[in-house]
Amino acid sequence: LADAGKPLPFADALVFTELPEDSPRWQNLMKGNFEYAEIPNDNFETAVTKEDRTKIQPELAKKGLSLDITPNVDVTYIGINMKDPLLGKNKDLRHAIQLAQDSQTLIDKFLNGRGVAAQGPIPPGVSSYDPSFKNPYSFNVEKAKEALKKAGFEGGKGLPEFTYDGLADSKARQQAEFFAQNMAAVGIKVRINSNTWPQFQERIKTGKAQLFGIAWGADYPDAQNFYQLFYSKNHTPGPNDTHFTNAAFDKLYEASLKLPPGAERDKLYTQMRDIVVEEAPWIFNAHRVGYRLVHGWVNNFKWSEVQNDTFKYLRVDPKKRAELKPKL
Repeated sequence: LADAGKPLPFADALVFTELPEDSPRWQNLMKGNFEYAEIPNDNFETAVTKEDRTKIQPELAKKGLSLDITPNVDVTYIGINMKDPLLGKNKDLRHAIQLAQDSQTLIDKFLNGRGVAAQGPIPPGVSSYDPSFKNPYSFNVEKAKEALKKAGFEGGKGLPEFTYDGLADSKARQQAEFFAQNMAAVGIKVRINSNTWPQFQERIKTGKAQLFGIAWGADYPDAQNFYQLFYSKNHTPGPNDTHFTNAAFDKLYEASLKLPPGAERDKLYTQMRDIVVEEAPWIFNAHRVGYRLVHGWVNNFKWSEVQNDTFKYLRVDPKKRAELKPKL
């Protein structure tokens, strides 16, 4: 790049603005108040061409904006509290919930298709991810009804109402309602409990949440960073928020820690994936793909999900900013 070899950082200061809702974030981006931002669900059609989802709308390109598409190293999921006396002890019931959840429609409806339906906890691009693997408990309404019958609750008869905990922003509430609708279709009743982030964390960490919608983004691009969430010694307040406990999984996990990256370790990771899929402490939703708009006065923009020091490379061109901003 033109800036290679120059002293870092380029910016004198960084200013971050926290906006929980999508609309004001988008409006500020369009006004030139933000250098870049994720494209909200409701604004996707106005930002990206319908013919080619990798291209920006011409009117935005004329204003100097560019499109950055970077796969997120993450997984969105619904956690099941394995300490719950009913959910934790009834695997068929957990399978019914997984089979009733329409992850692909969720991706299409709430992410504008910006994602891959998750078949397990490991996202694309991470060692041991298998694109050919298909979760045997993927969305299937008839099989969900069969699993619910096998669990002892045919048609939902005798099944108590479950509580789903999520965040209070509009997108989170909509996704919670979508989950509740999916469950209702097979006879599972779900009540939605919306929280602030501190309330949400408190309910998860204290084991009060029965079902909770959340995501995990990699701290580093290795499958171990995801599998640690199922290791029994990591129960809350550690990262194992579902309180999942499985001796066979623990043994494989501990063995994998002693191995370098490679085929031998990946074999263990695959066995660990199969245990997690079968035991179903998570209902898998999506591996997301990030779409961001970047203003033309920003140089050296390269998004990273796992690297936190990229801001030192960003350089704002004041002259170009003055030229472009009044046109927005």
